[in-house]
Amino acid sequence: MKKKIRSDKPILFLSGVMVILIFISCSSEKKEDLFATVSSQTPDEEKVEIISNDPEGLWGKDNKVSLEEDLIIGKEYGSEEEMFGYIRGIGFDDEDNIFIADSYELTVKVFDRQGKFIQSFGREGSGPGEFNTLDDIHWCRFNNILYIPDRRNNWINQFSPEGKFLNAIKTTKFKIRVMGIDSFTDGKFMLKGMRFGGNFADYRIIVVNHSFEKVLAEYGEDFPIHRVGMDYFPDFSDVGIITGTQLYYTSPSEYKIVLFDKNLTKNKVIKKSHPKMFLPQYVNGLYSDFNGIENLCMVNGNYIAGVSYCDAPEIPLFKQKMELANFLDNEKQSYYQLDIFDGGFQFLISVDIQHGRRLAGTDSIGRLYFIQNEPFPCLVRCSLVFN
Repeated sequence: MKKKIRSDKPILFLSGVMVILIFISCSSEKKEDLFATVSSQTPDEEKVEIISNDPEGLWGKDNKVSLEEDLIIGKEYGSEEEMFGYIRGIGFDDEDNIFIADSYELTVKVFDRQGKFIQSFGREGSGPGEFNTLDDIHWCRFNNILYIPDRRNNWINQFSPEGKFLNAIKTTKFKIRVMGIDSFTDGKFMLKGMRFGGNFADYRIIVVNHSFEKVLAEYGEDFPIHRVGMDYFPDFSDVGIITGTQLYYTSPSEYKIVLFDKNLTKNKVIKKSHPKMFLPQYVNGLYSDFNGIENLCMVNGNYIAGVSYCDAPEIPLFKQKMELANFLDNEKQSYYQLDIFDGGFQFLISVDIQHGRRLAGTDSIGRLYFIQNEPFPCLVRCSLVFN
């Protein structure tokens, strides 16, 4: 497996992502001034549908659902094309070719649907087609272009299907460091990002038009602040677009999926009884969230949520990085599973998945892809089998 020293190499522990945060130059503006021009949405809570689910599930425990593994991309030892440094995200084109974003090597590797290597592109740097960070990757089916945000270079790179650099869209006009991107079927884009201030960090979701010239809607939510080592401001656990028309986010501190329309009007909240959820912690440069809904997909009319959680009765407020690391090393108190809902978000059943695997997406025929970064980075493809 490759060994390379980078100060921002993520470390996988309990919930799939352990990030060493490096805060570079932050604005000294006051929060009131920074948000003076931001229109905040006040949703009519009476119009929001609340769906609460029992943990037993409608199918009960007699129904058996399993995962059948049929492809692994990535090896601990091998050629350059077979190894990864850290897999951050994946995307699929219309042929189900797989684009794998490696945030450690700062490159994108492309494989066909059989797992055969096609090409790689991108490198570390601040020039056209280069990356300083690689947080997300998205294939837009509206125009068949690959979009890759780079929050440190403050742009979104555009690439052709062949990996040719096309353009870099500057993101400073949105006043956020863009960390995630997705698109609706009509070509509008969702951007997730962070604003910095003198003593705060604020995560936002914005919708922009296809040319990235106009902000159409914006949403932010204040999650409970956790003060250990520094003031840590929790991020959305996951943000994305489902069925091409509905935007969703998941909470970092409770089992909750929130659905919006394209105007970022909240219309549905899905909850499920769950073991106690714990706030994330940031301790002297080491970050961990102890639970989360990592991704939400739709397969054959059912919603599939990848879930990680901690079953410890309580989590202490760690003061030293080593204390947090030792706690995370105990795999007996961490669990990974898929939660399956019907088309109306009624909970059906859970399926256990291998420790450390994170649901990352699905291809056009409903096969699920999992990112696994320990003991070595690889992408695993599975099919759901209903017995």
